[in-house]
Amino acid sequence: MRWLALSCFVAAGLSAAHGQGAGSPVPTGLQPGMWTITATVNELTVTGMPEEQAAAMRQSIDPSRPQSQCMTPQQAANPLSSMAEQGTCTFARSVFSGGTIDVAATCRQPNQDEVQITLLGSYTAETITAQYRADGRFTTTGSPQTLHMSVAMNGRRTGHCPETP
Repeated sequence: MRWLALSCFVAAGLSAAHGQGAGSPVPTGLQPGMWTITATVNELTVTGMPEEQAAAMRQSIDPSRPQSQCMTPQQAANPLSSMAEQGTCTFARSVFSGGTIDVAATCRQPNQDEVQITLLGSYTAETITAQYRADGRFTTTGSPQTLHMSVAMNGRRTGHCPETP
């Protein structure tokens, strides 16, 4: 289940990454504000896990329940920063500029679990469309498991972030 959380976190990172990130942020042209993200699981295969748990993973990414997130100006400038900040991901490619998303990374957990992540898509100032893929191997309760997940994501800016007290 850790890889599902990481995978969903990375997917959400397209629209709401946290912090300053790896290298110098390059302006992306994304507009800060409220964003709504819809994700659809195209494929989810988990070996070594009971089918009930795999079904729960599929249901946790429900296109009928879009996620709304506030994107700050800093997050809009560097959407991939959260992956780099964790220090657990190395990037073969990390393009998020000029309307193009092309990311390939390997992320590891402290116990050496590993996931290969690719993110391909496009964006405008107020929209994001991407295909996200994760292939991983990990061990929970001593049993080896593998994960293959493919998710289609669509996001759009819906307005300004609410004021915080």
